Amino acid sequence: MVSGRSSSVNNDPRASEKCTGMSDKVLAQTTTHIVGRSIPKVVRFILQSKCIPEEVAETHNQNWKQAKNHTIIYYDQEYVDEYMSQEHKDFPAAASKYKCITDNVARMDLVKLMLLWDKGGIAVDFGNIPGPAFKNGDIIIDADECIFEVDAEWATNPRFLACRPRHAALYVAITKLLAVALIDFPGFTISIEGRRSYFGYISEFMTGADHGNIKTIRVQQNGQQFDGHKIVQINTNRTNGELLTSLVVSKETMRDLKLRELSKLEQDQCKVKMINNSFEVDIDSLLELVGVGAKENTTCPEDLTYIGSRYNDGSILKGRKIPKIVHKTAKSKCFADLYVPAMHTWMFEDHSFFVHDDEAVNKLLNREWPEFPLLQQARSCIATGAGMAGAYVYSECRLVAHLIYELTTGDSSFLTRIRSRVRFELRNYILDV
Repeated sequence: MVSGRSSSVNNDPRASEKCTGMSDKVLAQTTTHIVGRSIPKVVRFILQSKCIPEEVAETHNQNWKQAKNHTIIYYDQEYVDEYMSQEHKDFPAAASKYKCITDNVARMDLVKLMLLWDKGGIAVDFGNIPGPAFKNGDIIIDADECIFEVDAEWATNPRFLACRPRHAALYVAITKLLAVALIDFPGFTISIEGRRSYFGYISEFMTGADHGNIKTIRVQQNGQQFDGHKIVQINTNRTNGELLTSLVVSKETMRDLKLRELSKLEQDQCKVKMINNSFEVDIDSLLELVGVGAKENTTCPEDLTYIGSRYNDGSILKGRKIPKIVHKTAKSKCFADLYVPAMHTWMFEDHSFFVHDDEAVNKLLNREWPEFPLLQQARSCIATGAGMAGAYVYSECRLVAHLIYELTTGDSSFLTRIRSRVRFELRNYILDV
């Protein structure tokens, strides 16, 4: 049973003779949340209003209400706005950024992902009806943790998303969406390519081969079944409507089904907020962290050279977003002669140069990070010093979400992948996730 949900059908100003109010179909949790099954049998739809054109409602009801043993829930604009305004401890920026994403599609994608993160289940765009395989219960098996529809190029189609609560793939997609949707703010419009930029990360969880209609991570390794994240991708380009069939509706009807567009006033208010976003550097805390100004033991073992940090007052300039600070991570500040020349090449005249040893890394990662609630969980997965150094870089760049993705893949090329991801994100200047 879903509690705390408001229904505004009776008071909806859209209500008319040509409008049908959508009502939930709620089954017992013993039917929808089965022991041993990861994805709840709950289908979630997002609408601007629960009062929709009767010809669409009739077709919708005839098909979805027949979905075997599934609860059907409708979330209208009133509920969505209230839900997104709440505090989401795993995504502290979600509430404020939801209000500033001007594109309807991106906002609906964000809500779908957030609902699945919190509650799990199946999120479907309203303009789709279930195919035979879905109605018969042949799509999702108990062991599946996530199922995504993909197109001919294996790119995720977000009209159908099914996942257990709190899956790592959802975390990465949400974090990436919050960043991507505001890169070109204001006036950002989500295109097909734009949606792939945040849903594309889902495909990177997949290591299985192409098996005709599906690609699955369930592959054989050393003669044993390896489940990994238990993600399945359904290539509906090859299944001829077995999963979903799209309804043919007018552009006007489809527009009315989506969340409302932000008013010009709301967009202007968000624009001011974004322009005023602070990029100030807490330099005092940083200097304390790296030990600048403190008495340090500069003694090193024989054949090793001590390299310390140095601070340049001109490295932080008003109006410049990226400080002129070079960060280097190392086990200690004592270096073999082989590495000393390389370190000196990074000591630019007008830059600060900070060496972060194990002690500094531990201090940084042991802090409270409200922006990254899952950081401490991620740390428990890091078994190597190189991985910890990667975590430090990500903390500095405010990109820990992608680190968590790298940790959960279990890929042997972890260090190469994480460094490549850091370079990619820095190149695109996504510093404020």
